[in-house]
Amino acid sequence: MREVRAAAGPLRSAAFLAALLAGCGRGGPRFDLVLRLPAAPTSLCRLGDAVWVGSSQGLTRIPAGAGSNGGAETFGDAAGLAGPLANVRWVGSVDGDLILATGGGVARFSPSRRVVVRAWTAKEGLGHDSVRWAGSANGAVWAGTIRGASRLLPGGRRWRNYGAADGLPQTHVYRVFGDGKDLWASSINGGLCRFDPRRDRWAAVPTEHALGNKYIYAIGAGAEGLWLGTAGGVNLFATRTGRWDEVVCADGFTDYCVYAVARAGGDLWFGTAYGLFRRSLASGRQERYGARNGLPHDEIADLFADGATLWIATAGGVATTIVQSAAP
Repeated sequence: MREVRAAAGPLRSAAFLAALLAGCGRGGPRFDLVLRLPAAPTSLCRLGDAVWVGSSQGLTRIPAGAGSNGGAETFGDAAGLAGPLANVRWVGSVDGDLILATGGGVARFSPSRRVVVRAWTAKEGLGHDSVRWAGSANGAVWAGTIRGASRLLPGGRRWRNYGAADGLPQTHVYRVFGDGKDLWASSINGGLCRFDPRRDRWAAVPTEHALGNKYIYAIGAGAEGLWLGTAGGVNLFATRTGRWDEVVCADGFTDYCVYAVARAGGDLWFGTAYGLFRRSLASGRQERYGARNGLPHDEIADLFADGATLWIATAGGVATTIVQSAAP
């Protein structure tokens, strides 16, 4: 089992250094700048024919075909995203609207009306007004807050909050993820949890035999199971067997904090404060890309694969690349 390591820990070997620098050579992907913002983007979400970008200064819409800021539209105070609500940490979708995790609660934004149509705070049952994640998961609207996981009750007026008494090992919930069958959550220093709807409570997934790091910042899905971005690299939980992948968790692919993961084709892409990585799951070849390769910035906040396109939120703006498998 891998111990918690510093975000910028020393490189482990010459082989790792070679893999780290592999992306600097020829044959790497081409990155296209789509958007620059005054504030660093935090998250990305596709809804309809547009991609929406959250940042600490509001919400930005990128229409289909837009490039280099052409046609992008930002919503702030006039749209109801003022004060703490303007600090958008995550953008999700539900029933044709956007659901936003912000520094001042959860907000529902109508793309057609271009305005916040509803906002919820701790007064309606949220664990805390500081929200890390919000979205639709397995047929319900959930939010991850720094004081628990919250589920929007029927009628949309109040939330049911889940904390330590409801099975969460730690209450700083960073991500919630539904795979259509099970509902998962990650908590800071609490590892991975699974929701039991029959008991209406959470249960921690045992960390023995491989979980490399209990600080989980990202959850993505692939045929192998749940890919997790942690404070010490990448972990993999095989949902079919209910076991950690000991080989992946022991190595982690990097010593850096991983803030975003996306499974695309035969590759796993993951983002850190020191670049974007692409790893071929067939060959194990790994490449790193950053500003020197055409990205707006080395620091990566979010990723999502949209068909053949990978969208990349960096501290310097949003970029895209065409998804290709790494060479064997």
